[in-house]
Amino acid sequence: MKAEEARGMDATARKERVQELRKTLTSFSMDIYNPGSLHAGAKRIARKNLARMLTVLNEAGTKAPAAKPATKKPAAKKPATKAKAKK
Repeated sequence: MKAEEARGMDATARKERVQELRKTLTSFSMDIYNPGSLHAGAKRIARKNLARMLTVLNEAGTKAPAAKPATKKPAAKKPATKAKAKK
């Protein structure tokens, strides 16, 4: 898919296409474990198409659906400093 084609689509169609491409990439990552996978270059093409769609969505100012909910990691604690002896 070319970026010009993506720009010609409406916002809902773009978002649906992004979700579809993400599902496709997920299925490709699962197909790695199956011997005889015939679509070696298709994963690369799908990644590029997804990047194009997300770029067009960002240009238009619409938000893309989130891939996964963000998880926050707890902040790392600073190491304790030794107390200085008073003279």
